[in-house]
Amino acid sequence: MMGYGTGAIMAVPAHDERDNEFAKKYGLQIVEVLKPDLGKAVDGSLFTGDGVAFNSGLIDGMPTAKAKATVIGEAEKQGIGKKLSSTS
Repeated sequence: MMGYGTGAIMAVPAHDERDNEFAKKYGLQIVEVLKPDLGKAVDGSLFTGDGVAFNSGLIDGMPTAKAKATVIGEAEKQGIGKKLSSTS
């Protein structure tokens, strides 16, 4: 990761530009987990917008905002994370 530059890898190569470049460079599998609200998965093309989660267990079928809230709630419930207050 030292040569990757600033920032960390989020591990969502189908939905993050830098992760996508990294995965392609190193031949890593790219699994789509988000599709546009009113369409199908984008079949290997990079999709970085808000949409509906799939291949995502607990949050399958949820729009982005609800999926984020659900994941935060689950992290808080398990005592492994908490929602940060917005500063902007």
